[in-house]
Amino acid sequence: MDEQLKKLLSGYAAGYEAVRDQPHMRRTRAVYEELFALAEKSDGLSVFQRDAERLRMAARITAEPVYDTYSLQREKHDPNETPLRDREESVMRAASSSRSPDELAYLVELEMARAKKEIARDSFFQYLVVSLANRLFSYNIGKANARVSPRDYLGPFIMVREEIAKSYRYMEHAFGLGWDAITGTPRYLKWLLNFQPLSADTTRVYSALDPGNLEWMREALFEEILSDKSAAGILMRVSDHVFNPSPDETEAKAARAKTVAAAWDHIKKYPWADREKLQNADY
Repeated sequence: MDEQLKKLLSGYAAGYEAVRDQPHMRRTRAVYEELFALAEKSDGLSVFQRDAERLRMAARITAEPVYDTYSLQREKHDPNETPLRDREESVMRAASSSRSPDELAYLVELEMARAKKEIARDSFFQYLVVSLANRLFSYNIGKANARVSPRDYLGPFIMVREEIAKSYRYMEHAFGLGWDAITGTPRYLKWLLNFQPLSADTTRVYSALDPGNLEWMREALFEEILSDKSAAGILMRVSDHVFNPSPDETEAKAARAKTVAAAWDHIKKYPWADREKLQNADY
């Protein structure tokens, strides 16, 4: 091989070594290997440079790491997290279509700016749904306390009820975030059920409250909070559904083991999956 060509290729060797053992960098490895194969059959530096330009090797060596990196991020996201996955997919498309490093930088910046607005909007919706869930829990506790000691807790209970009614009506009328929209959208539903990721690496697996809690939440919201019933009428009312708590201390260990096993079964097919991180998860 031409010495000048060898010297040129030595500059690419470090980049290849950096990605060679990373499973998710498949396309990046492939373009490096194509580059090296092209050099092997070239008659000299000038021929190699001509063929490399024709095949857009420089642009592809810049673009493929971007594609692989965002492909990995997309793979680690819960499939229901559509704003985040849409961002990754748009960057992947930009990497695939770009014809030069400058065009790639422009397209990625454009897509990130576009996605930023949608992600910010979704994060605000998350805040609203989580706030609704927290207020419903406070309402449930406040109702129990008001039944035991009306003198001390009736006032706070009435205030929580009014706060929930106002915030829910605002969510529904301003953003279309009514009960059906929340419970019918998987990523909103898991926020309502206080989901906790089981690994820092991925949101594909998580723990959450028993879905049966949706029944008492719905009943509390529509049969009590948004109803015309008086506070006294609500306190005297017998609920059809009750809060389903997390496992108590005696059952927690078995529940954790079952949860980790189910989570591992769900993600073990991915090269990045780490069982030890699941087992050591703090949740």
